[in-house]
Amino acid sequence: AAPDHKGAYTGSVVLDGYAGKKISTPEVDRLILNEPSPTSIRSMSWTEDGHAFYSISGTSFTKVFDTMFLGQPESGWHDRKSYGLDRWRAQHHANIGQVHIFGDYATNKLYRSNRDTLNEAGEPIVTEVVCPPVHMFPNPFIMDHLYVDALTGVGVNSATDSDANPELMIDYTDDGGASFGGERQADLGADAQRHVSIREDSFGAFGVNGVSFRFRCSASVVKGLLGASVIARKLGTRAA
Repeated sequence: AAPDHKGAYTGSVVLDGYAGKKISTPEVDRLILNEPSPTSIRSMSWTEDGHAFYSISGTSFTKVFDTMFLGQPESGWHDRKSYGLDRWRAQHHANIGQVHIFGDYATNKLYRSNRDTLNEAGEPIVTEVVCPPVHMFPNPFIMDHLYVDALTGVGVNSATDSDANPELMIDYTDDGGASFGGERQADLGADAQRHVSIREDSFGAFGVNGVSFRFRCSASVVKGLLGASVIARKLGTRAA
């Protein structure tokens, strides 16, 4: 964090060559400034798989920045949450013999980072993506189809059905994110079922403010969401 000459917070900054470069977005700045327990804020950095990461955690948030996005910081941040928490449980880091060790913020437990482990200390890792709004302002519209481009055939040989036959949970909000509803489950495919396609139909009508979709998956499998598209039309027109 970079203070001004009076010691007040002005943003999170990293060195870019010999100069400091602000990476915090307005959202990150608000989370830091509104933290009810400022002395609880912790940050750490580490390099893994060619990416240099910086994380900052408060009592109810963890934001992580990937420095490969130094030129476009608004795209470099993502949230991390451990299962059942509002924040990531990792708060301390050490590199020992080229092994990444993370310390739990609330206990004396240590965790070893392993890219082949698809859960976090035995708990699910819930992957979540919220898309920008789809709208036809100033017109209301009808959405006929939603297509999702995701990694499929990612189920594993497991006695746990959610891992053997993973699903993508799809819901949406038309009130700016105050509430989500209309959840559906789309099959991601068992092991090697690469031909699976994800298409959801008949979402109905939406107003001028549009709709944002949310995609989530909690299965302990490889996850990848590549993109999404919709077929929609102005209210009062016929489907093609």
